[in-house]
Amino acid sequence: MSDETPRDVLTRLRAVEWYEWDKSYAHRRSRGMLMREHMRRAALWAEAYGAPEYWPFFDVAQFAEPDLVLDDEVESELDEFVKTVTPSSIRVLCRAAVRWASVQEKELPDLPHPYEPILIMFERGGGYNIEEMIDLYGVSVPYGDFPRSLKLEPFMSLDRFVLDTFDSTAGDRVSYFAEMAGPRARVLVRRRTREVQGVEQILDEVLDEHGEWQPTEQLRDGDSSGLAEITTRSAGSAMSDIVRR
Repeated sequence: MSDETPRDVLTRLRAVEWYEWDKSYAHRRSRGMLMREHMRRAALWAEAYGAPEYWPFFDVAQFAEPDLVLDDEVESELDEFVKTVTPSSIRVLCRAAVRWASVQEKELPDLPHPYEPILIMFERGGGYNIEEMIDLYGVSVPYGDFPRSLKLEPFMSLDRFVLDTFDSTAGDRVSYFAEMAGPRARVLVRRRTREVQGVEQILDEVLDEHGEWQPTEQLRDGDSSGLAEITTRSAGSAMSDIVRR
């Protein structure tokens, strides 16, 4: 279930800048990650309800609470709002996200919120178009398929700091390294490689507890100081852990 009311979600959707191309481009990296996370979560919910044919843009509430009815006023306003967005799959998602906020069923599958990643993706630059791939107005991601989406690595770090950090390195080649202690990273280092006027530059930085990236020598001269390379999605979780300690 959602902590937001249906009207809360509708208000979020109304505030989206649906056709701000510059904003979409500035957030292209995080938007791509959020879309992939939507595809993963949609696959999990479709599998839970035995409905893979509905994946990836569908109304989970119709399975979780088949008799669900929205408040008449919200339903009317939602009907008017979805007329303003395209393509049709975005209309489906907007309606589904509002309806999900009204679900009262207590015995739901133990799965993450089905619509929060796509709502945040909308808020970071609007919608998308679907052709051979999903065009997010700055980056395209493969449509993929249901079995592969079920196996995608989770991307659970949806806070703005993490998403902005990923966007700040769009266009760079980035690797992340961590010194692990149990399930959490004690140290997170990133290596950014960028080209400036034809010259390749390498920047090594460590994330401090204040959420600032500081220069580090930990990856210099082949000495990684016990750091192991980790995936981008794991790095997102590590960022959240470090700045929240």
